[in-house]
Amino acid sequence: MKKNVVISCDYKYFPINKYNLADQVKRILSILKKQQYELSILFTDDKQVRLLNRTYRKINKSTDILSFSQQEGGSFPNSHLLGDIVISVDTLRKNAKIYKNTIKSEIDLLLIHGILHLLGYDHERSTKDFDTMKKLEMKVFNQINKTSSQTKGTLLKRNLGGSLVHH
Repeated sequence: MKKNVVISCDYKYFPINKYNLADQVKRILSILKKQQYELSILFTDDKQVRLLNRTYRKINKSTDILSFSQQEGGSFPNSHLLGDIVISVDTLRKNAKIYKNTIKSEIDLLLIHGILHLLGYDHERSTKDFDTMKKLEMKVFNQINKTSSQTKGTLLKRNLGGSLVHH
């Protein structure tokens, strides 16, 4: 079975443990019952995310996460190539402060959100799709983390895919 997670960081002052992060991605994909996959994750700055957002989505501003699915535009049931996730460290840090989350929790939320996009979930299609994706995000987050009631309360208020998060 093909299981490959490539993690890169071009953000100068953001040390990450690529092995721990890859393990977390594998846990997320296991919960989502995805057995074969290849994906890449890049941690970068707002400037690079803004450039990518402008180039590929025609939106001239930064965001916390961008997902580039290899499965868009058609159904590829046997494909293990999921796509690429790009995370802005600048926005990740700002959101962690705003929502009083740890950097780890913020990364987990963004990874879950981005992976769901790679798997075809889209919160922008309808209210029903938004609700479905948000419930699944919280379910996966709670399964991969032992969250305190305070953290759960903060996360429930968090509107991933809402006004602070665009993809």
